[in-house]
Amino acid sequence: MTARAVVRVPRYRCKLVREGTVTYPVAKAVDAAAVASIVAHRLLDDADREKIAVLYTDCKLGIVGTEIVAVGGGSDCQVAPADIVRGAVLARAHGIILAHNHPSGDPMPSDEDRALTVAVGRAAELLGLTLLDHVIIGPYGKTYSFHKHALPLK
Repeated sequence: MTARAVVRVPRYRCKLVREGTVTYPVAKAVDAAAVASIVAHRLLDDADREKIAVLYTDCKLGIVGTEIVAVGGGSDCQVAPADIVRGAVLARAHGIILAHNHPSGDPMPSDEDRALTVAVGRAAELLGLTLLDHVIIGPYGKTYSFHKHALPLK
């Protein structure tokens, strides 16, 4: 007779934690300017560091939440697509909008920005979410919208 091995398996609970409520100048994320007005203050408060934010939307583009998912250095910010879509799943969002700043001031997307956008779009689609846009925010109100410029979102 052989003894059975005992294995301890941790149990986890994932939950969404509300950190407060913020009043925004717009109720819907319908274009790059609206996205910028919602998250620019959070992305540009440390303008020397690149940050990535995600906006969660309902099916009518109403904002149901925002989250800073990554903070990087002066020229890049590393994040996995799973880290970007996780909060949207927990928030039961319909869509997501990526937004990040470019400390250089030039909002034109890099090759890395394009690759991240496609990866996130594919991950979102697998989970029943829609990547609506990826907006790059620079200083002085400059923005770049993947949607507006018809760049691939998946």
